[in-house]
Amino acid sequence: MRTVVFLLGLIVYPLAVHGLVWLGVPWVAVVGLIATSVVSLAMLASARGANRRHAWLALYALLAMVGVANVSTGSVYALFLPPIIVHLGLMVFFGASLRPGRTSFIERLMRLEGRRELSKPLQAYACRLTWIWTAYFGAVAAVALLLAWRAPLEVWSLFVNVLNFVFIGVLLALQYLYRWARFGPAGMLPPWRLVRRLLRVPLSDRAHPLYGGIRK
Repeated sequence: MRTVVFLLGLIVYPLAVHGLVWLGVPWVAVVGLIATSVVSLAMLASARGANRRHAWLALYALLAMVGVANVSTGSVYALFLPPIIVHLGLMVFFGASLRPGRTSFIERLMRLEGRRELSKPLQAYACRLTWIWTAYFGAVAAVALLLAWRAPLEVWSLFVNVLNFVFIGVLLALQYLYRWARFGPAGMLPPWRLVRRLLRVPLSDRAHPLYGGIRK
């Protein structure tokens, strides 16, 4: 259940922030960020054996404190932090799977589709695609930081909270179309079925595929 809430938050939160920014009440989004951070802190504090819990506790505490400081000063800088932190974290996560001796993240997902063994061309494809996603997340973090510094709040919000998801959707569609044309449909799950399989294991479980728990 916690995994579902987390994934829904990744979609609902950005859209809610964008709507509030364009309505001219970004301070409400800051209050929402504080509330979300406090609720997340409470959920993590009550969880048992949560993986890397201390890092998440520190992160949500930071967001809550910056949000409270913004409310007291009438600023909205706290809104800039989640997109940058999330995309930098994804960049590091995807990139770490490319280190020597590790299995690339995309290959882990492909094995989750039911492939016990991947051909050399598929392994190479998975590695290249992992590099592409690593570069994409790094680029989004850099652009988000630049827009936060130089652009109007509405422009920043349009990019990080709306266009970013459009770009991700396009990239996902292109990778599936290329894979279908290059390697055929054999053993390839639709994205929604793959997500369903990922949700079967809690994110706090070390065996979760996101942590490399898929055995070759």
